[in-house]
Amino acid sequence: MILVFIGLANQTLQSATLYQSQRNLDARCSGLLDSMLYSPGVPSYWGIYSSAPTVFGLQDPVSSENQLSSFSLMRLGSGTQTVYNFKTGASYNNVTIGPGDSLLEPVTEIVNYTAASQLLGINGTYGFQLTLKPTVTVSVSMTQSSPSLSFSVNAKGTGAPLSNGAVSYCLIVISFQSAYPSYSLMPGTGTLDNLGSTFLNFSGVSGSSSFVLFAYTYLPGLVGMGYYKHVTDNSTYVAPIVSDVGTGQVVLAHSYDIDRQSSTAPLTYNATFISVGNGLAFVNNPMQNSYGTVDLGAGDYEALTISYGSCGILVIAYEKSDGASTTGLSLMPWGIGPLAFPITFGDSPAGKEWVSTDLRQVVVGNVAYQAVLSLWSM
Repeated sequence: MILVFIGLANQTLQSATLYQSQRNLDARCSGLLDSMLYSPGVPSYWGIYSSAPTVFGLQDPVSSENQLSSFSLMRLGSGTQTVYNFKTGASYNNVTIGPGDSLLEPVTEIVNYTAASQLLGINGTYGFQLTLKPTVTVSVSMTQSSPSLSFSVNAKGTGAPLSNGAVSYCLIVISFQSAYPSYSLMPGTGTLDNLGSTFLNFSGVSGSSSFVLFAYTYLPGLVGMGYYKHVTDNSTYVAPIVSDVGTGQVVLAHSYDIDRQSSTAPLTYNATFISVGNGLAFVNNPMQNSYGTVDLGAGDYEALTISYGSCGILVIAYEKSDGASTTGLSLMPWGIGPLAFPITFGDSPAGKEWVSTDLRQVVVGNVAYQAVLSLWSM
């Protein structure tokens, strides 16, 4: 009986010890997530400068406590791969959604997982993964391309559609009328039905050319973003690369310099910057030196400058100079929020013995996100 009771006591102590360690991990996870999301870090504007932070934090320094800095998130080493540029010989962190829709930043300006762990004081003690995904999923599909363009927009939250919400949209159509491509912007607003859906029709606009439709859906305090892009040629494209976050410097590269698989034909381009103003209205911001030609072996890159104080979308229309008059579009978000880019930062929790998770609802550049932290003991 003594041996039996000793065995039972040991099992009880082991269960209590395991329970206590798991509770400590849960508390540590919650506190660590709060310190990431509710502090801008030091310096508070490290996201828009090239210097590395001395204290890690992601809060927007000029907004309320649940607002995250779109630029600080932009500098996290969350790319799925590292891209090597054959012309410059430099490596770039690559966050990509689709062909021609990416965010390329110099590895030298990225805050990586090891550096963040050291700044948080958990390096070698805890491992973590921070993920940010849009709370509202907005899907945009083309339902008709001729004789007029029609689209279906559907918005769904974490468990239900965005019933009776509003939608703000902008269709950008590319045409080739002179030496460079030109834009036509068609903004508008609409209303979602009980199922979170609506149809948009653009009379007199054909789907034979390249175009992109941006759509923001929203209820008070809950905004989602989606887009649909069509190009007549994607074998070659203009690749925008962030050269310097602090000065807003962006250089335009030929896709062949990135993947060594594209066509080598020169590309003429026309760039513009789309920001989102009050009421989620789309604002076209013309840029200096927005016209040009991207070629191979032409020396320095074509350069653009973006005002770092505002989030938005860099839209680059291009045409292949091979006589076929094929056009395309490249998109790059300035900040993570404008195109609702998802973020995965840190190590993978797969295979870990015990992982604690915690969640917060945050806002990044008007768009609602779910921030989830996974933490495990090392």
